[in-house]
Formats: sequence, C-alpha cells, structure tokens
Amino acid sequence: ALGTALATQAVSAAPAGLAMSISSAALASAATGGGTALTVFKIMSMTKLKIGIISAVVVAGVAIPVAMHQRTQAKLRAADEAMRQQAEQVNALAAENERLAQAAVQESSAPAPATGPSPELLRLRGEVGRLRQENAVAAQAAARRTNAPSVLSGITANPEMMKMIRNQNKLALGQAYKDLAAKLKLTPEQTGEFNDLLAENAVGCIEPVTDILRTGKSSDEVNRIFDQRDAEFLEKVRTLLGPEGLSEYQTYSRDLTSTLTARQFEPQMTGDSEAKQVKSQQLAQLMREETQAALIAAGLSADYQTAPMLNFRNLASEELAERSLTLLDGIYERVAARADTFLSADELKKFGEFRTTAITQNRMALTLNRKVMAPAQ
Repeated sequence: ALGTALATQAVSAAPAGLAMSISSAALASAATGGGTALTVFKIMSMTKLKIGIISAVVVAGVAIPVAMHQRTQAKLRAADEAMRQQAEQVNALAAENERLAQAAVQESSAPAPATGPSPELLRLRGEVGRLRQENAVAAQAAARRTNAPSVLSGITANPEMMKMIRNQNKLALGQAYKDLAAKLKLTPEQTGEFNDLLAENAVGCIEPVTDILRTGKSSDEVNRIFDQRDAEFLEKVRTLLGPEGLSEYQTYSRDLTSTLTARQFEPQMTGDSEAKQVKSQQLAQLMREETQAALIAAGLSADYQTAPMLNFRNLASEELAERSLTLLDGIYERVAARADTFLSADELKKFGEFRTTAITQNRMALTLNRKVMAPAQ
C-alpha cells in the first residue's frame, strides 16, 4: 500500500490559491497513514486541475509506504517534544550549576574548621561535578542531533526513489513552464532537456537545505548560498536556450505568480467565457504591477521568485519563508484594493478567501518540506 505525498504543490484552476499543497484532508490522511497511491495524477484529479499545471516541490508526488510514513510522523513528533524538553532541562541545569558554583565559592572562602571541608562544602562540590557531567551529556546529545540524518535521507539514498522524485518534479515543472517552451518553439528534445534542467535544480536543493537546517546557518548565509545556486542555474539555462531564451525564461518566471493567480481565480469569476478571460487578463496585469512595486519597496531584485514554494531558500529558512509569505500576502491585499474596477463585490470576497487559503497552504507545505529535510533526531 502506498501513502500520500509528503508535501505536494499544485497550481491549478482550483480555488485553493497559488501553489497550494494537496488538500488538508489529504494531509490529515497522510498523517494517519490513510489513503492509497496518491500519485500526481490522482492529486490532479482530486484538486480539479483543469489547466493541469503543477508547481514543483522537492518531494512532489513521492508515494511513501504507509508504515514508513507513520514512523516518520511519530519520529517528528517525538523529536520535537524531546528537543523542547531537553532545551528546558539544559536551561535549568545551567541556572542550577551557576547557583551551586557561586555557593561553593562562598563556602570555600569562609574560614575552614580544623577538621577540613564542611559537609555542606563537600555536598556543593559534588553537586557541581554532577551538573557539569549532565551538561556534557546534554551537549553530546545536541551534537548527535546536529549530525543526525534527515527524515528524507533514507529516501534520497535510494536511487529508485530519487528517480521518482526527479520524474515528479520534471512533470510538475514541465507543466508550469509549458507555455514558455511553446513560445520559444523548443523541439521535443530541447523541451525534455529544459524540463530535466528544471527538475535537477529543484531536487538539487535537497542537499544544501538539509545542510543548512543541520548547521543552523543565518538568513544572510542562506541567501548567499542560494544566490550562488541561482547564478549557476541561470548560466545553465543560457547554455541551453541562448541569451534570448534566458531573457524569456527570466521574464516568464518573474510573471509566474501573476499568471497562475489569474488562471486559478478565473473559474470563480462571473460572466461568460470571454468576460472571464478579460477579467483574468486584468487581474494578471494588476498582479504584475503590484508585484513590481512590492519588490522595489522591499529592496528585492526584480527576479525575486514570489511563488513561495518555487523559491527554494524558503525551505531552508523559516524567517525567509515568512518574509516571502508576507510579501505575497501584501501583494494580494493591494491587488484586492484596486480590483474593484473590474471585479464585483462577490468576486472580491472570493478573492479574499483565495488569498487566505493560498498563504495558509503555502505555509503548511513549506513547513512540511522543512521538517522532512531537517535532522530527524
């Protein structure tokens, strides 16, 4: 029996919002080991993918044996609780250690009786020694957690599983960038190479993300690492597609959030097909305008990827992920404030629900991916 994907992203015409993960019901099923064989195609059916676009996640569509998934969930919960309790214990031990050390110093400075150290001084010295030993044990446990493999490492060590992950990402990103391939008039062979490149870039972030989560690098360090990865990836795109193709890729990626948001929300608009298409184009243009303004205000590059799950640095840093989600939420807010010129009151209400769901689902998917790439113990 096969379980659900750990954190699949789907960008579709469904009303759940940009780059949403599979439904909450499916995630609940995954947590309990329920469900069977939720492959990409079943996920597409479940989320009513009319356009068929799936946005990439590192572990997109990976079917995991139920027993393994149940153990993974239990291990994550136990690890979180153990880390919390151990942090409290270390803090308490440190405080007690400091108190006893000071008491020992005071006691040792007092005039000693002719018979030698007092029983109280001996007791304090023993307590200090015991606490030092417990602190050392706690430090060793923390070091073991730092060097522990991630939950995902058992999967990525399996060549067949890694092949499945790459193929799922290739399918996902191939759908997301299908229009670009058509615009560039890529041959089937070129399209396959381009999709392979996209998938390899997504899967390639597993190792650096795991290392970052293990070593606890700062947000600035995370940005430096992914800036370098992005530069190397763009050079590969240039090699494959040429300078003009690279420029088209950057423009397409820059507008991806705007385009997909408009496509997703279009089914919830009123009117006939033509009227919906016009409003969808207006929404996409408004999204582009507000995205550009938001990036300038935040001091970010025009090429900053605003789709949270396609900006892989968000997997490595909760702080950067929250910034990304806040940025996207702000864009949606400003779009909603201006969209009353072409959206009705009812449509604006639906867009507000769309916005809330999009942010919630992205945050949940980022968290799940981060958990499976972090050290397991």
